[in-house]
Amino acid sequence: MAAFQRAAEMARRTEAELFLLHAMEARPVISQWYPIEGLGEMSVELQEKAKEAMESLLRSAQESLLGVNVKTAITSGRGFEEILENARVWGADLIILGARGSAGVENILMGSTAQRVVDLSDCSVLVVKSSGNGEAR
Repeated sequence: MAAFQRAAEMARRTEAELFLLHAMEARPVISQWYPIEGLGEMSVELQEKAKEAMESLLRSAQESLLGVNVKTAITSGRGFEEILENARVWGADLIILGARGSAGVENILMGSTAQRVVDLSDCSVLVVKSSGNGEAR
């Protein structure tokens, strides 16, 4: 949330377009726990939940996004690859992302997605650390 708040603030101040990306990183499913025939349905449910979450985020930030041209995308794949590819397609000047995502404790100092984006991006990257209450530090 802190990265989104920072991105919205910067877009508003600089009159830039804001591209929001939700990259759903698929995890392997062990078929004995979840039947193979249900995987398609599960994928659709995940897409719907991602769309609802994006819409909820935009509704909650309506005031801070006044005058900002916002475009959204929901993709599936490896997070860092989706971020880099979409930034390239969109012609991004800056990528803003959180220091840690929701993938768990994969890297103590910085999430592995953020680290890979920093290492591989063709444009500048701002990694926003969040305090315990979700505010940007």
